[in-house]
Amino acid sequence: MFVPPDSRAANSPEFRLVRAALLLFFKDADDYLKETPSTLAEVKRARQQAFNDLLRCGKMTRRLAQLNDLDAQALAEGFRGYVRRYYHNN
Repeated sequence: MFVPPDSRAANSPEFRLVRAALLLFFKDADDYLKETPSTLAEVKRARQQAFNDLLRCGKMTRRLAQLNDLDAQALAEGFRGYVRRYYHNN
């Protein structure tokens, strides 16, 4: 269920947690795309997994979208468009 930002539920710890998880997932994928340096193999692998999962609308993308009451396909399509624009401009 989507919770509008001005409702009490939007300030609940659960809502903030699942929203933060989604944002970190996108950040990992973006860091992988932009080749942000990291010396830890686990970090590199997590970034690559997030990137691939978002491109393919994988299991984690679908789960995070569901928890945030968002359309997983729309998230994946938006991310694919972002990746295309990134490669087109660089």
